Amino acid sequence: MLSIKRLNLDSSWHIEYGKNSFVVDPWLIGSEIDGFKWLNEQWHIKEPVKISDLPEFQFLLISQNYEDHCHIETLKNISDKKPIIATDKAFKKLKKKFPNRKILHLKENEITECGVKKNLKIVDLTGAGDLFAAGFLHGHVNNMTQKDCLEKGTEMSSKVIQQIGARI
Repeated sequence: MLSIKRLNLDSSWHIEYGKNSFVVDPWLIGSEIDGFKWLNEQWHIKEPVKISDLPEFQFLLISQNYEDHCHIETLKNISDKKPIIATDKAFKKLKKKFPNRKILHLKENEITECGVKKNLKIVDLTGAGDLFAAGFLHGHVNNMTQKDCLEKGTEMSSKVIQQIGARI
């Protein structure tokens, strides 16, 4: 099941799919400044979710380098054990601020393809998406390439669809 929770009235979200979840663009504490403080400083209209109250998640996804998406003060307060996936400009900004933190570069306009498994005896599609996500995230957490992550997800989903019930 897909579950989406808004964490503030801006761009921060918690997304859960099956047993996998992540946080997108967390800005949960303090103000955000675009450019110069004297020119453009913004605050939350409504109190966002506290970091201590965040639902469980495996990683962070940062979509842009702007402060309301890539909020350094919030990221400093989230465990550095949580890996970050970031787009080009956000990746560069984060590597400067957190040189020792695990940050993966999501390259823009790059497409990674993975082949399909052939000659499978498909009997039940239950759990195929969940197992694909689990395999992909397993690869990601273990520093595999994006292609290897896709192949691991494909391998896991291919196994579960060849039996009745979502069990491996």
